[in-house]
Amino acid sequence: MGSGKARDPRPLYEAQGLTIPQPAAEARAGTGGERRGGDVRTRFLRRFSAMSAGLWVAATLLLGAGVTYLIEQQMLERTSIATLDYYQSLTRYLITEEDFVRPKTGEAYEQFDATIRRNFLTPRVFSVKIYDREGTLTYYSLDRTQVGRRFSDNPDLQKALARQVVLELSDLRKGEHAGERQAGQGRLLEVYIPILRKGSDEIIGAYEIYSSVDPLFQDIRRIRLYVWGSILFGLLLLYLALSWTFRRASHTILDQNL
Repeated sequence: MGSGKARDPRPLYEAQGLTIPQPAAEARAGTGGERRGGDVRTRFLRRFSAMSAGLWVAATLLLGAGVTYLIEQQMLERTSIATLDYYQSLTRYLITEEDFVRPKTGEAYEQFDATIRRNFLTPRVFSVKIYDREGTLTYYSLDRTQVGRRFSDNPDLQKALARQVVLELSDLRKGEHAGERQAGQGRLLEVYIPILRKGSDEIIGAYEIYSSVDPLFQDIRRIRLYVWGSILFGLLLLYLALSWTFRRASHTILDQNL
């Protein structure tokens, strides 16, 4: 009974239909391998999620900024063309006698002011200025006391007096913008149009006309929200679909390699 030779217990376990217990070292090795596989899969998915999220955010910002910029530029261009077409329809006030740009006082100024308001001031036109060929202000629809002044910091006026039409969005920071700023305006569409003497091509003065851009920028804000919302929604759906596909593929690959 005291034989020192160890007997193999596996036949006994197999005869009774029992599972042969694994040695502790093997059990720990199996558990460790599964844990290492899970850790690798988790790190891999986290790294992919972080990198793809960063790329997606960058792509969204670039695409959204590019699309909204193009739309804004097209809307501004259409507005500018429509504005110039309207003023060019007032040909009799763009090609006229030199008396038109000369300073006026008293009743003559009142009559001239009524003519300008009737023909130029629409719901979108905020103010009108007229300069003579020397750059002297001879009419101002907002402030009659400014008549007679000259503004040295106005290169756009010099371009108009040199036969150029100038149109731009102005943030109203120059000296000649004091009246518009005092009236509570922060940004207006500014147009300079040369005035020609009738019967010749001589420049005798220039208009400086300001138009409201509030309706335009309300449209731009509405379109901007729509564009950004559409881009974010579309890219989010695409990101979720690709993430789900990548997750399934990575699980399959890692399971096969572990």
